[in-house]
Amino acid sequence: MAYSLKPTLTKFCINCKHYIPPESSYSSAAYGKCMLFNITTIKLDDTYLVTGIDNSEVTVEYNYCSTARSMSGMCGIDGKRYEQK
Repeated sequence: MAYSLKPTLTKFCINCKHYIPPESSYSSAAYGKCMLFNITTIKLDDTYLVTGIDNSEVTVEYNYCSTARSMSGMCGIDGKRYEQK
């Protein structure tokens, strides 16, 4: 069995410019999120058509890096969207 001394070129999310560290200092880097893959939720205001005042709420959340790396349509195992910090 031969071993290679060539350095690996693995694209680690923690080194990517799109990586968002966990909000809690008690969470590990494994719970980081990816800025490229968001989940936008719009809560429409039920009274807009009555009052004309738009009080809709837009919430943006991000997928975990582990999700993005496990989905070929996102970053995938190869880190297709990886950009060095």
